Amino acid sequence: MTKKVFALDTKAGIQRDGTLFDKECYTDGRWVRFQRSRPRKIGGYRQITGNLAGPSRGVYVVVKNALNNVYSGYSDGLQVVGVNNNGVGAGVTDFKFSGPITALTGTVAGSGYTPGTYARELTGSASGSAATASIVVGGGGTVTGVTLLSGGLRYLPGETLTATLPAGSGFTVRVSTITAPFTANVNNNWTFDTFTDTNGTGANLLLAHASRDLSDIADVYRDWETDRKSTRLNSSHSAKSRMPSSA
Repeated sequence: MTKKVFALDTKAGIQRDGTLFDKECYTDGRWVRFQRSRPRKIGGYRQITGNLAGPSRGVYVVVKNALNNVYSGYSDGLQVVGVNNNGVGAGVTDFKFSGPITALTGTVAGSGYTPGTYARELTGSASGSAATASIVVGGGGTVTGVTLLSGGLRYLPGETLTATLPAGSGFTVRVSTITAPFTANVNNNWTFDTFTDTNGTGANLLLAHASRDLSDIADVYRDWETDRKSTRLNSSHSAKSRMPSSA
């Protein structure tokens, strides 16, 4: 028996009203794309990583160092995945939040310094700058006290710092705590923006903001749903009787 060939007369596009009775458009487009108004296979999807924390509450892509850096914000932090132009990921990196120093710890006294009290900038950080401290060198040529004067910017907890002092060597101090620019919260909802550094470095800066307003958005949505349903229930039309027309 000869098989019959039937042409597909379904319109290109995805039906969005959720019903299955009207077949003018497709009801499921998960594995389909459209080309010249006809459905075409797209070959499925390839997973880049399965290790992102979540659920994600905001995603942003920044191109840097020949990678498409995908930032994903969630309740407890911010992660980034570097993806090359072939769709191959470079792994998940947890973004570390930096800030001004609020406390120092772990002083190593060093030796051979000239006694005195010195106001010095703390150096040695990979990203931080402008933190200063009052450093006291005792009669034995060792550091006997360190008092933080200014917290500076962009320091990370645990960083080892030092300072330039007259003669001597070996003095170090560690960053104990910073002013945290981020607080983990189940209601964190992330927004992003990007711009070029105006100081002329050419760096592409990313502004990532976690606002604890997810519950507020949910409340607004619930209020809207309630109003919508109430309007629908209250807008029923009253029935009107019609007299039969005369012959």
